[in-house]
Amino acid sequence: MAKTSVNKIRLSERINAFVNNEAALRGIAESWTRRAKNIFNEASRLTLERITIPLNRLPRRLDGLRIVHLSDI
Repeated sequence: MAKTSVNKIRLSERINAFVNNEAALRGIAESWTRRAKNIFNEASRLTLERITIPLNRLPRRLDGLRIVHLSDI
């Protein structure tokens, strides 16, 4: 059986081609910039909601009990 030659691009050549492509690097930089901006802006978007839930059958010793629920951290 005869061997056929397959043109394989070396990994280093692929990496160099990617790094030399400014558009690809610019896209990565923009993506990370957007993520960083969202992370820093998240603190200003936090909300606190106080909800009172009346429970008629709650024992007196639990009257005034507070429960904290944190989500999407």
